[in-house]
Amino acid sequence: MAGVMGSSASYGYSSPVKTNAGLEAQLDRYKGKLSDQETCPSGKTPEGRANIKKLEVTISEIKNSIAAADTQKIEADKPAPRPSEGIGMNLDVYA
Repeated sequence: MAGVMGSSASYGYSSPVKTNAGLEAQLDRYKGKLSDQETCPSGKTPEGRANIKKLEVTISEIKNSIAAADTQKIEADKPAPRPSEGIGMNLDVYA
């Protein structure tokens, strides 16, 4: 049992989808990097412009991930259809 001491294993449920808070933090971080790169004199060089383009693509991907997570949350929050609304649920059992 000595190996269990200090273990950082987690046994909770882990969602494969990143949370919006984590994505927002990433977005802020990359926006800061983009701002730094744009204001830096090296941002005018071909290499600097390439770095700016990479950061813009990354920011766009994060924004798309946030939108997808929002859509997934909306879909998950929708109530399940009621079984009494389906076809064949109007069976007369007293006939």
